[in-house]
Amino acid sequence: MKSLPALLFCIGALVASTAAQLLYEQLPKQHRRAIDRTVEDFNSNKRKAFRFYKLIDPVKETELPFDRSYLNLHFILKETGCLQKSVKNLHQCRFLDSKPRMDCVGCFIAGSDHFEEEFIDCVQRNQVTKEIQNKRAEECDKLHPYHLGGSIALASRQRV
Repeated sequence: MKSLPALLFCIGALVASTAAQLLYEQLPKQHRRAIDRTVEDFNSNKRKAFRFYKLIDPVKETELPFDRSYLNLHFILKETGCLQKSVKNLHQCRFLDSKPRMDCVGCFIAGSDHFEEEFIDCVQRNQVTKEIQNKRAEECDKLHPYHLGGSIALASRQRV
């Protein structure tokens, strides 16, 4: 009888991991690339690997001239049981539910196969303050070409 709670916990962890993977796989390729870039950036100095858990807000996407787009993503990363150095396929790593979640914002100017500009910020979920939210919004606004005067500067950059 003592093993029943452990079994239920394992089943719950597997279902949560599978649900996150399905959501990730259903996202458009460009959105997955932006999430992957954020995860790569975040994991670059971590011992344990984190991976995408879920979107907090719908992805904001704006089509731009010259086959580009502006992406603004807000999502959660969760720590996994995998060591960063030994991960071959991050999506096969199980989530550690006891660890804090990371609240991430990524804003990108995306070309067809690369990111021209980016802003990435991840903070422990329970430490996100109004100040952090304002800083994120300000940095993403700087990237968005349609903020005050941005489209003119963007167009002139393309011609140079």
